[in-house]
Amino acid sequence: MKPLSPKRDPDAAKKLLVTPDEKLSNIEREKKVLLAVQMSPMPCPMCFEKVSVVDAADDALQIGGDGYQGQYVCPNCDTELAKVVPFFMVPGTPGWHWQRKYPILGKARRTRLFSRQELALLVEEHDAIEAILWDPAARARRRNPPVVNAGAHQELQLVTPARLAAYLERCGWTIDEGGTDEVHRSWEKPGGGICYTHAIPVADAEVMAWDVESVALGEDCSVLSVLVGLLTLMPGR
Repeated sequence: MKPLSPKRDPDAAKKLLVTPDEKLSNIEREKKVLLAVQMSPMPCPMCFEKVSVVDAADDALQIGGDGYQGQYVCPNCDTELAKVVPFFMVPGTPGWHWQRKYPILGKARRTRLFSRQELALLVEEHDAIEAILWDPAARARRRNPPVVNAGAHQELQLVTPARLAAYLERCGWTIDEGGTDEVHRSWEKPGGGICYTHAIPVADAEVMAWDVESVALGEDCSVLSVLVGLLTLMPGR
C-alpha cells in the first residue's frame, strides 16, 4: 500500500474520501477507512476542542505507512496528547480517544512540567540575556548604570525586578540595608553569598541581564538555572 500523507497532500486525501467505494481497489478502500478514522475528531482533555489525529500530528503522519513516531499536539491549546485505544469499543467513537500525555503534578510535588509556550519564552529570554552579556559594547556601558528604557533593548517578560526579588527571597536571600542605596539593592545569604540588583520598578533587558548574571554568580549556578527558577514564579505556578 503506497502511503498517503494527509497534511503534505490534502487534496489527495480529500479526493480519496469522496470517491465511491465501487471505484476503489481493495487496498484503496482499506486506506480510505484508515484515513476516515484518523480524521475523526475527539475532544482534547484540556480545552475540549475536537481534534483529529491528522490535526494533532505533524506532516510526517502517513496513512498506510510505518507507525507514526512524532508528537500529537492539540492545535488549540498546545497540550501534548496521547492516543489511547480502550479495552472496549465505545459506540459512536472511532475506537480511540485522547488523554494528556504528561500528568499535571499535584500539590505534593514541588515542580511541574512546563508548557511549550513557557519553554519558548525561556529560550527566547536566555538567548537575549546571553547576547547582552557577551556584547562588548554592552559590557563597556556597564561601568556606569545603563539608562533605563533607553530603547536599545525591549523589556523582558520573564525577568522583572519584582520576580527576581521574589526568587531571591524564596531562595533564602535577604536585603543588606547597609549596602543598599536608591539605585542598587545588595543581597546576602547565609554562608557568605552576595549579589546586587537594581532597585527600580521597571528596567530594560540590559539592566536585567546584569542583575541575572549577578544572581547567578552569587548562587554559583548558570544564568539558565536562574531563569528556570524565575519561570516557576510565572502566574498559575
